[in-house]
Amino acid sequence: MPTGLDLEFVFGPELAFYSLHFQLELLAGCDVFGESRRCSRHRLDEKLRRRCREAAAPAGSWRELFRLKALIFELAGELTEHLPEELERHLAVRRRYGVLLDYMARTLSARTRLDELAGVACRSRDRLSREFSRDFGVPLKEFIGRELGRRAEFELLSGSRSIKEIADRLGFANEFYFSRFFRRRTGYSPREFRRLRPGGRSEI
Repeated sequence: MPTGLDLEFVFGPELAFYSLHFQLELLAGCDVFGESRRCSRHRLDEKLRRRCREAAAPAGSWRELFRLKALIFELAGELTEHLPEELERHLAVRRRYGVLLDYMARTLSARTRLDELAGVACRSRDRLSREFSRDFGVPLKEFIGRELGRRAEFELLSGSRSIKEIADRLGFANEFYFSRFFRRRTGYSPREFRRLRPGGRSEI
């Protein structure tokens, strides 16, 4: 089922089912299924269906958690069997931008500049911006903003660092600029986001 698609279902009381929704990213921020515009149905063999039912129980140990992860990868393999052209396109882009993407994975921050990334990619700034937009379907600046936003959300939900510490960690000049960036992307201040999410905590 494509992301961003609104659907309505009506199920009878006798029907029980499990659903699993995940993104598959061969490239950061680029979902393999992201360009799908329609739902598709895949029939799994009985052995895989049984493993899915078993995995639906909450993980009680590390071994069960790793088994669930292995199952997710196996399901991804089943689903992507029907997308050879899409996978090949992602792999080709990965080969073309591998050095740049690895560099951004290690060093990306709010201080990262396009000239710096162009030097890593051995292209002019204009050429990199043009080719990146063509190959990723999103401008490089927007890609950077998305990735910083994802990292900010992870930091806010998974750790105990203060808002100021997270702002410093992500390379923002101060907490005010980080909060303004985060609100522009999510509609929430960092404190609101942390407080409203399940398991979130208040910060004074």
